[in-house]
Amino acid sequence: MKKEVLIVLGSPNSPSGKLSDISLSRLNYCVNHYQPGNLILCTGGWGAHFNTSEHAHASLARQYLIENDRLVYPKTIETYNAWVAGHGGKDGK
Repeated sequence: MKKEVLIVLGSPNSPSGKLSDISLSRLNYCVNHYQPGNLILCTGGWGAHFNTSEHAHASLARQYLIENDRLVYPKTIETYNAWVAGHGGKDGK
């Protein structure tokens, strides 16, 4: 089955993990173009020039989508595993 993947590129955030306006703009653009069945891939790690927080930028971006009800599944690893199992996949471990 062919799936469309929306890739959100990493961008700056504060040392405390607050996403920048660029980050929020990219995430909200992704949400506005999301269609049921699409996959979302958030990118970004650590770097002195864009992220000195303790979490990878991709993790902060994913958390933003979850906390703002922008991403329905998966909200936790347990719901992810249940969702994957229900769609004929492996358990996600």
